[in-house]
Amino acid sequence: TSCHWAFPYRDTSAKQLAISLWTELQNCRLGEEQPPDQAVNHPDSYVLQTWSAKDAVYRLSIKDKAGLDRTFAFLSYERR
Repeated sequence: TSCHWAFPYRDTSAKQLAISLWTELQNCRLGEEQPPDQAVNHPDSYVLQTWSAKDAVYRLSIKDKAGLDRTFAFLSYERR
């Protein structure tokens, strides 16, 4: 399951949303943060955070897409 939000390119609101979602996730689900994802060889920026809980893995990412003139925040949930 996945949700996403679109923002103007490099809008700081995307990062603010990601911080808020990450904080909420840490406060409401017992689990632990996983090591950072490896760098992506791509001109646009990409940041991924992963939270591992007993029964699920949550991923929160921010992706800048210059070609689309948008920045996206993605939150996904994967049952184990």
